[in-house]
Amino acid sequence: MLTRKLFPTRVARESQTLGGAVLAGQFKLEMPADTGVLNFARRWPAIRSLCSFADIVFLPLTAIEEITMADYVDGFVVPVPLKNLAAYRAMSSKFGKIWMQYSPLQYTECMAEDVKSGKVTSFPQSVKLKADETVVFAWIVYKSRKHRDSVNAKVMSDPRVVGMNPSTTPFDGRRMFWGGFKTLVEL
Repeated sequence: MLTRKLFPTRVARESQTLGGAVLAGQFKLEMPADTGVLNFARRWPAIRSLCSFADIVFLPLTAIEEITMADYVDGFVVPVPLKNLAAYRAMSSKFGKIWMQYSPLQYTECMAEDVKSGKVTSFPQSVKLKADETVVFAWIVYKSRKHRDSVNAKVMSDPRVVGMNPSTTPFDGRRMFWGGFKTLVEL
């Protein structure tokens, strides 16, 4: 059996019992592993009106115990030379796996696709983007600021991270910017 974790969290706010227990603001539904998303939605028609298929996330049963409402997000923006994109992806994947070992709720990095220069400010302007570069926008989700601080301390003391040489990264770290954000709205 797999556990289906449903987003958005408004599903959990409904007073319906959908064959599962409410855990940390999410419904825990046990269904056969071969049940597809369409069959899942047909079996639970009340869910169709509350979330889209894209909102359905599949997690192993052990992972559901750690899920809570996201309260804190670290975000960063970095310029990456197009010729270094494969190296950046490899580095990012390695770093993301290390990060996930310390239990943030989510780690995501995205490459610019529809990002134009603005008149006053924009993603390209914010990193002084060059013609042969792209912008990477990323975020890491945590339960709280305290959780973020704990995860960051563990990551920064991990020997695999401590041993990284900043001068060999496939991007210009001087033009990277980042910050921590408390959740304002979550739908």
